[in-house]
Amino acid sequence: MHKKVLAVWAIAAVGLAACSGTPAKRPATTEPGMAQCQRFYADPAIDPVRDKILVPIRIGQLQPVDMLTRRTHPTEQERSAIQALAKAFASCNARIAEKAGPPPMYRQTSNENIEQALAELQAGTTTYREFTKTLLYTGESDQIERERLASELEAQERHRLLRDHNGN
Repeated sequence: MHKKVLAVWAIAAVGLAACSGTPAKRPATTEPGMAQCQRFYADPAIDPVRDKILVPIRIGQLQPVDMLTRRTHPTEQERSAIQALAKAFASCNARIAEKAGPPPMYRQTSNENIEQALAELQAGTTTYREFTKTLLYTGESDQIERERLASELEAQERHRLLRDHNGN
């Protein structure tokens, strides 16, 4: 029975991951702040959770099935590692904002959701599975908002071109 439940969760997790769309393109290390972000995430204090959380944390990143099935709460040592990971995530976002300017509002919301999920995991109020699900849902929501914004900007550009063409 237990294996059957795990199989159902695994299938659901794969489906959920697939629904989150195509994985986000990984930024090149030449993008603003990315080299510094790699240094933040290389902190050895994060090591105790590298097999439980995909590091670095990237919005829209697909999550392995085994991470979606891990129903355990972090240990004390892992809580310290999660705190270091949260610091690296926040530092990386701050560094990118410093180099490239503030992110769009939808991305700020996504970052806040992840910071909150990390805080809950670090406090031990959620499991690794719940954290991983939050990452998936946040990634999906972020992608939807990014597509909505792109569509809105495209519509504005079409409207501008029509207006310029008609002389209005």
